[in-house]
Amino acid sequence: MESKLTIPTYWVKHIEAWQTTGLSQAKYCREHQLKPHQLSYYKCQFIKQKKLSSAQESGFIQLPVFGNSTSTPTSSTLSLHLSEHQSIEGITGDNIHLIKSLLEYL
Repeated sequence: MESKLTIPTYWVKHIEAWQTTGLSQAKYCREHQLKPHQLSYYKCQFIKQKKLSSAQESGFIQLPVFGNSTSTPTSSTLSLHLSEHQSIEGITGDNIHLIKSLLEYL
């Protein structure tokens, strides 16, 4: 399920330039005669591409963490075995919400 996002070079250059300026998106767009919604759209695509690329390189994905649970795995935790060499362990009531995010990437 590998997905390759393609962002036009024109927008990649503007996104990288905007990031170095310290300007707000709106001000950068005004100064470069760009439509703010287009820069915003391609910025989101750019971020997705970086996350996807990072996940493919490392084999790991970054998941949002909600709450500040400090629970440790106990005998009442769940394990999800995806294959012989892949499993998710230590699933508790405190972190079960992460499973949905994980499964979206599988």
